[in-house]
Amino acid sequence: MVFRIGYDKEVREKYCKGGGDETQGNERRKKSLQMSSSISETDLDNNFQLNELPGVHEHADRAAIGMLKSFASIHRDNNLRQFMYEVRLTNGNPEEPFHAKITFGLDAGYAMEGAVGSVYKVDATYLGPHVNMASRMQSACKQFGVSLLCSKDFQCLLSPEAKQKFRHVDTCTVKGVQKAQPIYTYDARHRGINLFLNKRDCNVADIEAKNYSPKIWNTDQDLKCMRQHITSEFEDKFNKGRDLYLVGNWKEAVKVLKEANEQMIRNNMKFDMVEFQASPSDVNNVNTSLTKRLTDIGDGPSKCLINYMIGKNGQAPAKFVDEKCRALESK
Repeated sequence: MVFRIGYDKEVREKYCKGGGDETQGNERRKKSLQMSSSISETDLDNNFQLNELPGVHEHADRAAIGMLKSFASIHRDNNLRQFMYEVRLTNGNPEEPFHAKITFGLDAGYAMEGAVGSVYKVDATYLGPHVNMASRMQSACKQFGVSLLCSKDFQCLLSPEAKQKFRHVDTCTVKGVQKAQPIYTYDARHRGINLFLNKRDCNVADIEAKNYSPKIWNTDQDLKCMRQHITSEFEDKFNKGRDLYLVGNWKEAVKVLKEANEQMIRNNMKFDMVEFQASPSDVNNVNTSLTKRLTDIGDGPSKCLINYMIGKNGQAPAKFVDEKCRALESK
């Protein structure tokens, strides 16, 4: 899926008309001319700043909200929910209902639009490094145990209200991209949440979409419910562990991230007490049948970083200490 900001010429015109004084406008025109004379990756990525485009914050917010709304709609769809206890999908275990899974990857930048194929089959598609980056973000969702990942290039385009909701989970390099980028997630969760209560009439939803405001990140019921398990205590604990990991203090990082994961389990159990038939105080004293399910409700990014560090024998390689990032192993 592509949320197109505009064609090259349109974007450069918007860039030149951006706010600011006359000096800033002249600088934008100069950079735009450089782009038009030689459209290269260096010009597009370094000279051109998407976050200076008028209205780009709303565009980025709408792209993220569109994907999160899709996530919510899938998990309140009656046609899908009827398969939750389908024997062929649950392996005959009614205690582990089937849930449809969907993942999203987001990046921002330029792409080549065109038809690819042969005289027998032609498809419209988009090609470019930013398309590849978005694809790698989507693929990495499984490794981090989340439903959405985005790059720093996308995160910096979001409104201030949206940025507060996206969590920095790691800093990585991906194949084909030299620059290391922080990657972020929106902690969307559907278990233990009755998304049916937030269902809207299509006409009402259309009106809300037209009347977009950055305040939606703090007022929309879907967005609030999907993040209700995230507390300031957990965020502080995870951020501390992540920072220790990035500076190479892995021994302490593993300890702190394990605490963050336990905090996430307690948070999720508050909303899953009926499903898990346990109370938050039982997290350290549960029967065997709940062990796997408690593991499933832990924090994916915390477990991902812990497993990576343990896989390196708990010792940060010299290259990691110097660059403060790792290569993203998944494609």
